[in-house]
Amino acid sequence: GVSAVDRDGLPIGVVVNGNVDIMTPGTYEVTYTATGVLGDTATKVVVITVVGVEAPVAEVVDTQTP
Repeated sequence: GVSAVDRDGLPIGVVVNGNVDIMTPGTYEVTYTATGVLGDTATKVVVITVVGVEAPVAEVVDTQTP
C-alpha cells in the first residue's frame, strides 16, 4: 500500500492511476497523487517492469505415517 501525510503529519488520501498485470511481461506506469486539505498536490510516477512469468509450483507433503 501507499500512504501520505501532510506537513503536520496527518494522513491524507492517495489516488492511484494505472494497472500492473503481473501475468503479462511488459512495462507499466503507475501514478500516485496525494492532495492535502489546502489543495496542495504531490505526484509520483513509477515505472514497474514485469520481466517473466513462471507458473506456480505446488508441492504436497504427506505427513501421515502408516
